[in-house]
Amino acid sequence: MLRAIANLTPKEIRLIFYAWILMIAAAVAVRFFSFPILRSLASRPLKREICNPDHQVELARETRAAISMAARRSPLRALCFEKGLVAQILLRRRGVPSVLYYGLKQEQDKQLEAHVWVMVGDFPVCGEGVADQFVTLTKIPHDAQQRVSD
Repeated sequence: MLRAIANLTPKEIRLIFYAWILMIAAAVAVRFFSFPILRSLASRPLKREICNPDHQVELARETRAAISMAARRSPLRALCFEKGLVAQILLRRRGVPSVLYYGLKQEQDKQLEAHVWVMVGDFPVCGEGVADQFVTLTKIPHDAQQRVSD
């Protein structure tokens, strides 16, 4: 682990640490808050929008890597919902329009399984590996329009 950190820039270390703190907060939020509250956290308006698609993808890649590292080191649950919330919050704070998808599928034993994934345009940030197996119930923001606050 120390070797991995030694190869990172101070900016990358800050992003990973911030993602780690958010991952812990997201685990608590998923456990104790209702879905409407979680949806409002994930649909906060952009403060600014980064228009250059290449820069958006670069920031999405950085965010994906930070979330992966933070999730592996989280002392609390870090599954798709927590990762998706963290991705959505980090990206929107950084001015990257992103969409969090929440989907369901029915298993063979008739139980429902939920899954969350986040996309920046066509770029998958997290949870995309099995997303095509799920029916999308909602997108956050709901209208998938990226609102920028004044």
